[in-house]
Amino acid sequence: SSGFKWPRCPITHHAVTRQPHLLSLMPRIRSIGTRSSQCPVGNHQHDNHPWTANALVHKPFVGNFIRRLKRASGPRRSESAALLAILTSAWVRCSHLQRRLQPRRNLDGRIGRRASKLGADGEAVIDVGMAEQLASETRDRDKVACFRVDHVEEGGFGAIATRDIAAGELVTAETPTLYMTSESAKYPPIQVQFDALPTSTQNSVMALHDSLSSNGEKSLEGIIGTNAHCRNEQCSESVICLLCSRFNHSCTPNCEQNWDEERGMLTILASTRIRDGEQLCISYLELRRTAADRVGELWERYHFQCNCCACAGASAASDHRRVRLMELDGQIALLGGNDTRRSIRLVTDTLELLDSEGLHLNDLRQRECSHASRLAMFSGCVDEARIWAEKALSYCLLFYGPGHAETLRLRQEAEDLAHQSRIAGASDDKRPPSLLGMMPMLTCLSALCVALIAVRLFGAHH
Repeated sequence: SSGFKWPRCPITHHAVTRQPHLLSLMPRIRSIGTRSSQCPVGNHQHDNHPWTANALVHKPFVGNFIRRLKRASGPRRSESAALLAILTSAWVRCSHLQRRLQPRRNLDGRIGRRASKLGADGEAVIDVGMAEQLASETRDRDKVACFRVDHVEEGGFGAIATRDIAAGELVTAETPTLYMTSESAKYPPIQVQFDALPTSTQNSVMALHDSLSSNGEKSLEGIIGTNAHCRNEQCSESVICLLCSRFNHSCTPNCEQNWDEERGMLTILASTRIRDGEQLCISYLELRRTAADRVGELWERYHFQCNCCACAGASAASDHRRVRLMELDGQIALLGGNDTRRSIRLVTDTLELLDSEGLHLNDLRQRECSHASRLAMFSGCVDEARIWAEKALSYCLLFYGPGHAETLRLRQEAEDLAHQSRIAGASDDKRPPSLLGMMPMLTCLSALCVALIAVRLFGAHH
């Protein structure tokens, strides 16, 4: 278009419009040049950067087009000099990143076939499937953003859904800005990390809420204590993510967060269906407690009064269900494999209580179903173990998403149990009928014989 300007690129509108053979290719070239040039080489977050992943997907196209430009001659080549320079720069960036990226598990058969084709052509030597998956996820989120950060009625900012969001849909995946750990040698001190950030990013960090501030004076320590997300169950490692920190708390959350170790990102997925205009909320604490306990801890740690529907409309029945959920968790852990049938019944009770309370805690659900599957397998009930494993997989998809390592593990476990169940069913069909299974038929035959004997005796008597 006549108003096209390439950011950070010396190419001019005149150079492009005088070459009709470039106009048809400009949409793809513009995507490659813009996205790759905006991702500086040397960033430690480069491996997961979706723009760079998009450039890598199109890297074979970049290389082919560079060769075409080099073969050009006369005025055509001179007018393409600027374009050749920027495309070569994009190629160098992609080549530099190829040496940094590690192979990832291929999650899609179609992507795998494309990756094999590119490898055979000698154009791409990285796992293009991983790069294409990251790029497609990001492009989909950019095209139809599912939320915005805006002012909320409770005060401050929050995440508001801009369209209907399906259960299990990825809301956001964010690379951390700051890393905290109990191991001092693993990451630089937090102040050193903060000082190394660009000024704009520092301002964004300091704009986050500080529940520990006094007289309105924020501190980096207070912001970290208010907005840190744990990376593990022990919370020995935590991160600061600017966008994820804008998600507010609810005692009946409609989203759940988890740390993706393989991608090094904090992800938030919708745990239930969310309608356009609803606020997206996560949980800041353990929810299986009474409303008074939850409100007290939130005020102590974050200095705000929780007014979610669970706290505003708290009842004795709700408190009983939540406390009972915690008790069931302890009883299941205490029983272990000593009483498998009772443990499985307790898991069933847990799922029913979660439904009654309206808690879409998919992480808890998948852990309890996985435990029930192991118990059923331990007791020799392969088919029951398969059913529980499939339930665990369905909840795992809602909590982690389809590409997470835990989801892949549970999927393989469910497939193995389904295979074992089919083998057991086939062996049962081939097994000769047991005496116990023939008892009804034997009973009928005995009754028939008795009747025939009685008829014969009665006829002989007369």
